Amino acid sequence: MTTDKLDAHYFHQLSALMDGDLPPDQARFLLRRLEHDIELTGCWDRWQLCGEVLRGQAQAPAPAGFADRVAALVAFDAPAAASAESSRKRSLLARWGGGALAASVAAIALFMVRQQVPDEAPAAPA
Repeated sequence: MTTDKLDAHYFHQLSALMDGDLPPDQARFLLRRLEHDIELTGCWDRWQLCGEVLRGQAQAPAPAGFADRVAALVAFDAPAAASAESSRKRSLLARWGGGALAASVAAIALFMVRQQVPDEAPAAPA
């Protein structure tokens, strides 16, 4: 058997194993081969991923170092996000602070004017 035919034979066996159609003796032999054959193991991984995608159960594997890159980006963006949040708070204070101050002054003026208005008519002597 040539290498291509041998590879094709193992690929057919791998397909049968995934389908549950490989006899137990051949399955044990193929599983032992998977422990040592990097190409066949890679094929197994790819076929499993394809099957999961077709069944709608796929979870894409993250590349190596993905978590470290995300953590570095979060650490880099954290000061910018904090300054954006504080500038947003300042913007809200500037927008509503002036209105709140004007409403406070108007309320105080209303109470002051009510206290200064004299009674309507003095009591007439009887």
